[in-house]
Amino acid sequence: MAKSGKYKMVQVAGLLAAAIAFAVLAWAMEKGLGYFVIEPAIFLMGLGLGLVMPNMTIAVQNALPLARRGVGTAMLTFFRSLGGLLGVTGSGAILARQLHAHGIQAVAAVGAHGSTAATVAGAAQVAVYRHAIASVFAAGGVMVGLGLLALLMLPELPLSGHPAAVKPQPQES
Repeated sequence: MAKSGKYKMVQVAGLLAAAIAFAVLAWAMEKGLGYFVIEPAIFLMGLGLGLVMPNMTIAVQNALPLARRGVGTAMLTFFRSLGGLLGVTGSGAILARQLHAHGIQAVAAVGAHGSTAATVAGAAQVAVYRHAIASVFAAGGVMVGLGLLALLMLPELPLSGHPAAVKPQPQES
């Protein structure tokens, strides 16, 4: 970015990596895969979002005149916090809904099977939690995908003060 003066492709790559990571996490949770799949996906998600956040600050500050950059940065921070709040509450709501809907069905399906009922009930509970967590990651992937589509529609402005952004003035003869 320092050489080219372009920031959008870094953000697109970051959101694409995060969307892939969310999809892998949803799949891994649904299938009950282990840490060898989950940990790299979490790393990829962090890497992807880490490419987006600071570069979005640069993009916002670059798009505004010097006198308004503080306001733009403050608004970005506010909306980032608001998005985090909505993301956490939305994820909790999805998790609670999935646990309620599928948990009741799983307990009813177990019924009274004598001494094996506890083992069957335990396995059913694990499956319900895996499905609920997978639903949360799937919803996160959808949200990141929508963010990627929005980012693709935004124009990329040349970085102010960057040599690639400064156009040479025609010389008068």
